[in-house]
Amino acid sequence: MWWNNTQKEKGVALYLAIIVMALLLGIALGVGSILFGGVRLLRGVGHSVAALYAAEAGLETVFYEDSQGSDITGCDGTAGAPSFCKRSLSNGAAYEVVVQSPDGVVCSAVLYCAGSAGTFQNSVRKIFIER
Repeated sequence: MWWNNTQKEKGVALYLAIIVMALLLGIALGVGSILFGGVRLLRGVGHSVAALYAAEAGLETVFYEDSQGSDITGCDGTAGAPSFCKRSLSNGAAYEVVVQSPDGVVCSAVLYCAGSAGTFQNSVRKIFIER
């Protein structure tokens, strides 16, 4: 009788091993998917920071040109804008600055409003100031 009982339960260990391996494979694939998405997100964050710094560089250029007495109102997004309004940086980032005179509707500043859009890879970040 003892011999007969083990003959019937011969495949149970194999079945349990397959179930446990399938569960471990599912857990491993789920964790791998989460980590892969996190790595892509972190790569995008780095590009976002570079784009933000490019936008800041555009505003700093406007501040400098304004302190030197240059006409910054020419940065209105038209084709004949001064060269400091749109520039590519050495790291591959670029910025474009648009300056508006106070009109009370869009720009309620005392002197001017400036918006700078920085781009790097596929990331775009914008900064808007009123002065």
